[in-house]
Amino acid sequence: MKKLTRMLMMLGMASVLVFSSCSKDEETIEDATITITPSPTGALSIGDVLTLTIEFKGNDNNKLKSYTVTRTGTSAPISSGNLTGTTNTTVVRDTMETSGTFTYIVSLVSEKGTVTKDYSLTIGVPTNLVIAQSFAVLGNQVDSKRKFWSGARSTSTTPALYFLADAVGNADLQGDIDFGYVTRTVANGGNKLVSPNSADATAIYGDQWSSQPEKITNWTVRNNTTFIQTTINPSEFTNATADTAIVSLINKAKALGEPNNQSVPALDDKVYLYKTASGLYGLIHVIIATGTVNGTTPQAGDVTIAVKYEQLP
Repeated sequence: MKKLTRMLMMLGMASVLVFSSCSKDEETIEDATITITPSPTGALSIGDVLTLTIEFKGNDNNKLKSYTVTRTGTSAPISSGNLTGTTNTTVVRDTMETSGTFTYIVSLVSEKGTVTKDYSLTIGVPTNLVIAQSFAVLGNQVDSKRKFWSGARSTSTTPALYFLADAVGNADLQGDIDFGYVTRTVANGGNKLVSPNSADATAIYGDQWSSQPEKITNWTVRNNTTFIQTTINPSEFTNATADTAIVSLINKAKALGEPNNQSVPALDDKVYLYKTASGLYGLIHVIIATGTVNGTTPQAGDVTIAVKYEQLP
């Protein structure tokens, strides 16, 4: 009888241990959470500022450690930091510089793992754009006037022209540059209008300038401007002087075909439609391009252009 009693007691203790162990193993850890509150919540346009108020919550069993906020189109986080405790709030402000659809990705690291949450929005182009017109002379890569055009994102109706050296280490200025002009061999297309991130700009102002501190491949921002040659007559371009006439002509060019080339031959007396990285449009009349090639060596030359284009208000 004593043996039986002892065995029942041992079985009872074993049951308690088993149940205690199971209870501990099956304890669930709540995930940390992210709440994103955007402001404003309506439609946004280029130039607007988006504010994201982001609340992070953990619990006593899963404390917060760190966070990062990234946006599509950027290589580095736009905000990041360490967190402590179980509740934190951070505010992220971002100026909308280009049109399109963007996603903000918030990642939260806690003691027990990582959670993410996304917020997407579409940025449009303002309807109250400023219309500007100007002439410019851009030198090619071996000309003393080798400058880049910056017009659509300028706050002035007078475009800015920049040397490569002006943009060294200046990401804001790099982000303002829309296009340049190069002279290549006949096999490579001759005189061209080029986007900062085009293969032609890389070949001329990057690879061939490898010993220069201002080479374009060192830029942190290289805008994607696109071009297309139109069938618009140069006299039609010249006669469009009022804002409404210029807008109408830009819309006519857009209906003929969307810009889709990062470089385009700069042919005398031709009109080109271009679109900036900001989503703004303009028309370029190439009056004359004087760049030539001696054998395989480009000679100094420039392109004279008239430009009618959209600007941010």
